[in-house]
Amino acid sequence: RVTAPSRINGEARRVVGAPFDGYLQAQFARAGDVVRADAPLAELQDNDLVLTRLRHLAARRQTQLEHDRALAKRDLAEVAIARATVEQKDAEIALAEAMLERARIRAPFDAVVVSGDLSQSIGKPVARGEVLFELAPLDRYRVTIEVPETAIGDIRTGQTGRVLLTALPERSFGFEVQSVTPVSRVVDGVNSFEVLARLSDVDERIRPAMEGSAKIEVGRASLLWIWTHTFFDWLRIQAWSWWP
Repeated sequence: RVTAPSRINGEARRVVGAPFDGYLQAQFARAGDVVRADAPLAELQDNDLVLTRLRHLAARRQTQLEHDRALAKRDLAEVAIARATVEQKDAEIALAEAMLERARIRAPFDAVVVSGDLSQSIGKPVARGEVLFELAPLDRYRVTIEVPETAIGDIRTGQTGRVLLTALPERSFGFEVQSVTPVSRVVDGVNSFEVLARLSDVDERIRPAMEGSAKIEVGRASLLWIWTHTFFDWLRIQAWSWWP
């Protein structure tokens, strides 16, 4: 087994942004909170949207009266114009109502809030598309394993293993290797590669950013080889570099 440090991440991150330009009115969740699908996260001020909707409703009623009068006079041209205007007002009212609904920002699925704390930003202007929260699903996690380059040659997709988390030391969780990234980085002074694995055992206590130790099953070998192969590999490399 190849042992390496690991970290839990959400299998996917969903960015929740401001639906339109406005001002932040309230916050209902912050980083670290667990939220259920359709739960409110924050709310934008909607005074202007309410007034816009009322204005469109009044204009529609006026246009409807003009349509009825033209219909009574049998003025087909005026009837057609009024009907088209009524349909336009209906569309504008529907848009205003949709914007009112979007003013209350909700969680798209059961998730944990990975980032986002607006408690100090009430009343702050926000721009359309500005990131307010990042969410990770509660039931889909992946394990990022930092495998040293001395052992990366033994790692293949489809291999399985288990991870023991520092926060949950009473049990380990199974995973399956999905990919080996071709980019290395230095971790604790050791050149390592990221191995991504999908967590197959899910526990409601697991949260993104938890760290632990992972063991990947890479095959069978004698205990003598397991205990000595690292030294002999190092010796072989040193001999190659010294040999003229």
